[in-house]
Formats: sequence, C-alpha cells, structure tokens
Amino acid sequence: MIHLMESVRILLSIYLFKAERVGNLFAILDPTIKTFIWITALLGPLSITCLILLLKKIEKADPNKIRWR
Repeated sequence: MIHLMESVRILLSIYLFKAERVGNLFAILDPTIKTFIWITALLGPLSITCLILLLKKIEKADPNKIRWR
C-alpha cells in the first residue's frame, strides 16, 4: 500500500508539472473549454482504471467470462 501511495504521489507531481507548462497554452481559451479539458483529463484515466479493476473483479469471480488477449 505504501508503494502504491508513493507511485501516486510521483505521478501527481509529474502531472502537475506538465499542467503548469501547458497552462500558458490555455491562456487564450474560453473558461468553459478549459474546464472541459481539465475534467476530461482527470476523469478519462480514472474511468479506464475503474473499468480495468471491474473486469478483473468479474474475472476473479468467473474466470471464463473475461478473456484477456
């Protein structure tokens, strides 16, 4: 669990560093477009992670139901 938290901390710091560099490019965009980009940047990877975890949970319950290629 500690290793996972350290990995999350590192990824978050990298993400914030890149967001700071990209922030200047967003200066000319409309605030609603900025909000949409930030929401999709956060929820996109989170939803993919949740989907993978859900599939692994289903696979654990019934191994023949999910086939990883």
